[in-house]
Parts: sequence; structure tokens; C-alpha cells
Amino acid sequence: MSIQNILYKLRLKLRIQFLQQSWLNIKKDRAKVLFGLSGITISIILLTAIGMINDSMSYNYMGIITSTTGSSDILI
Repeated sequence: MSIQNILYKLRLKLRIQFLQQSWLNIKKDRAKVLFGLSGITISIILLTAIGMINDSMSYNYMGIITSTTGSSDILI
């Protein structure tokens, strides 16, 4: 066996142990997992909503500006 093969098997074994330990912790502390996932979900929903509101306000503002002053010659 070469040293590279031994190191590969050692890394693979450590990764498997890491995943097994993580899975056990997830099963053990379900409340923490639920709070974490709900926090991530709420954050994504809020960021999406804020982006949509920002885009619609920007679009409406441009509509108001062009209706009061006329259409612009150059758009950036």
C-alpha cells in the first residue's frame, strides 16, 4: 500500500465519522435544528420580500418622475 492510499482511506474514514456524528446530533437536538432551519427560511423570505418591495418602489418612482417631467432622452 502506498502512503497516498493510506491517507485517502484515513480521510474517508474521518469524513464518515464526521457525518455520523452530525447525524446523531441532528437527531438528538431537534429543537435546535428546527430553530436554525426556521431562522434561515425566515431570512430568505424577508430578503426576497424586501428586494421585491425595493424594485416595485423604484419602478413606481420612475413612473411618477416620467409622468410629471416627460420622458427622458437618455436612460442609464
